[in-house]
Amino acid sequence: MRYKKITPDNSVFVILSFEGPDLYSQAGGLGFRVTELSEALAKKGFETHVIFVGDPYIDSGQIDSYFSHLA
Repeated sequence: MRYKKITPDNSVFVILSFEGPDLYSQAGGLGFRVTELSEALAKKGFETHVIFVGDPYIDSGQIDSYFSHLA
């Protein structure tokens, strides 16, 4: 079986995170690593989405126009 190379043309990354973009999570925990991973994928041209599973009463929003959004 031949595997195709993963490229921005044939792949979309969706990252499900239980830690949000708040400052506490960005202090070296999972939230920090999710941010770094999503930024790295986006800089390589991959469509990358970060889905935060958390408080449904907090507004979702765009983190940065070039790489990901929160939903």
